[in-house]
Amino acid sequence: MGGSLVISLDFELWWGVRDTRAYADYGANVAGVHGVIPKLLDLFDRYEIRSTWATVGMAMCDGWDEWRSLQPEHAPGYVDRSLNPYGEHDRARASNVPDALFFAPGLVGQIVNQPGQELGCHTFSHFYCLEEGITDDDFHGDLQLFKRITETKFGLTTSSIVFARNQYSETAIRVAHQEGMTTYRGNPSGYGFQPIPHRNESAIRRGLRLADAVVPGVSGRTYRSESEECSIGQPINVPASFFLRSVGSLPTALHKLSLHRVTQAIRYAAQHERVVHVWWHPHNFGVRQDENLAALTTVLDCFRSERDSGRLQSRNMGDFARKPTTAQVLSGEH
Repeated sequence: MGGSLVISLDFELWWGVRDTRAYADYGANVAGVHGVIPKLLDLFDRYEIRSTWATVGMAMCDGWDEWRSLQPEHAPGYVDRSLNPYGEHDRARASNVPDALFFAPGLVGQIVNQPGQELGCHTFSHFYCLEEGITDDDFHGDLQLFKRITETKFGLTTSSIVFARNQYSETAIRVAHQEGMTTYRGNPSGYGFQPIPHRNESAIRRGLRLADAVVPGVSGRTYRSESEECSIGQPINVPASFFLRSVGSLPTALHKLSLHRVTQAIRYAAQHERVVHVWWHPHNFGVRQDENLAALTTVLDCFRSERDSGRLQSRNMGDFARKPTTAQVLSGEH
């Protein structure tokens, strides 16, 4: 079947940044999601891209009333109380964060109605699997709430998971599988990418990730499709390769290098029948949208060139569990 390009997006709205960002500094990025997602869907349709939208379940609520109706019996037992999202209504009111930054069921509806787009799980509450105080039961309950809202609102059963803040462990993977997840996005190899609690993040790790984004060399960020095989009782790991950095997040010269690294990897994957997995958050493209979409178009043009040569296909995460034929992938069939 040749090589594969996988694209996944972490669709979080304010739930993904509420404990790390101030509304005054980052609100425009998240507000911009409402405009950029339809543009992304249009691009994906034009380039025949299959992708996975790992979505926070809370973002599917119609508003605070529905959100309150889906509270768990026991909130996750985070030692750091700022990580608990179930007091967010009062914090949002105190910070004047608009409701539109928390809820977007209409956008989710647009995603699920477009062929080739998979609704993935980013947990119900942007649940942090490696933080102090949480239990397996907390995580089970969170995933059950996610399944409840997707089944009720969209009639869907979700089977691909992206762990919030890329925090996972063997135990978390096992719990996800028990709750019906058949694929997950693992982290790339290397010290800078190892799953850790947020409090243990460091400048050294961030520097290593930056270096990885811009230093040439591609084979170590692609992988063979044989890695689709999984152990009994384990979901399939569809590892990340590159985080697609936004315009303005790096100096212009470094941003160009990061894009070049991604397109190099796409060509390498096509030539050597390997998989490359690119991901980002819609809110990364929430501002400077035209520039960011132009950068993404550079990546998609590279993909289309290799696809038209017969060496590359587009797959979402769920396709790795379904193992579709080449004809199904190219036709956009589920």
